[in-house]
Amino acid sequence: MKGIIIYSDVLIRILTFGGSWLGIARFPFIILRSSYKVNPDMGIINHERIHLYQQAECLILIWWFIWVIEVIFKSLYYRSFSKVYYSLSFEREAYSNQDNSSYLDNRKWFSFIKYIYMKEE
Repeated sequence: MKGIIIYSDVLIRILTFGGSWLGIARFPFIILRSSYKVNPDMGIINHERIHLYQQAECLILIWWFIWVIEVIFKSLYYRSFSKVYYSLSFEREAYSNQDNSSYLDNRKWFSFIKYIYMKEE
């Protein structure tokens, strides 16, 4: 699953409520900042592809449910959106493996679950 890549700063701003994210995955699309059209960053593309796999295996709505539940509980603990974001199991899996170009070839289903229980560094 490669995803349909769209390059759009406007869509990034809309989907992240004005955030400064570099990319975002919304199954089946990967939306990246326009600057990546000229100079692609395969780490970011791979990061977003990992999210596509997560969303597909969770049938999208379940992915959102888990994401919201994690955000709520981790917000009570961290009280900083940045810390909450980087502690989410989906993000931890994606960041841990974004530079491994063969990760998706060997990834087991629901691999993000181990990041829910894995102690954060």
